[in-house]
Amino acid sequence: MRVNSFGTGSGFSRRIERVVWMISNRSVVLAVSSGIAYPLCERYADREVKVTFILGEIAMAAESLRSEFLCSLTGFVAPPRDVGATARGTRRFYPAIGGSFEGPRLRGEVLPDGGDWLLLRPDGVLEQDVRITLKTDDGAFIYVRYAGMRHGPPEVMARLAQGEAVDPSEYYFRVAPMFETGAERYAWLNKILAVGVGERLPPNMVRYDIFEIL
Repeated sequence: MRVNSFGTGSGFSRRIERVVWMISNRSVVLAVSSGIAYPLCERYADREVKVTFILGEIAMAAESLRSEFLCSLTGFVAPPRDVGATARGTRRFYPAIGGSFEGPRLRGEVLPDGGDWLLLRPDGVLEQDVRITLKTDDGAFIYVRYAGMRHGPPEVMARLAQGEAVDPSEYYFRVAPMFETGAERYAWLNKILAVGVGERLPPNMVRYDIFEIL
């Protein structure tokens, strides 16, 4: 937004030092003047806020979230062990029994250790708490932990629970992996955030496409 100044309705005009785009529950644009932020909206503190467009043009752009494909990961789990009903819901542990991963910069196997401490919440959401170890094809070990959520319409989730193959577009399945390794050649993994889109496949497989957030 090309804006040089704005008024508050009382005839007092402030020079804008910069414009800040903030996104929360709704989009808010702030003009910053003398270290104070003023929202560029119709009313502020019972005063009209009028924006003067010097060039009569809008050039506002919010930077979009960018990502890059990191890898696809496929994992297999053993039958669950019931932890039981807890204060937060029903907890089950699914032991990891193997798998594989592959991407442009890393590939290898999922070791048969760790697993998913899955929580079925009272609202029907499946909340994941996963810890696994990866071994790359060149011998490095990578510890991975991630939280995630899986939910959808009751009839869709019932089909998944019964072991049916369900199109992943019919339910929400997202994870947020974090990586930890002492291998120098993969040290960059210690410094990134990632998100994954998941798919539950019968009888005991999960698959993720994982993306690095740039």
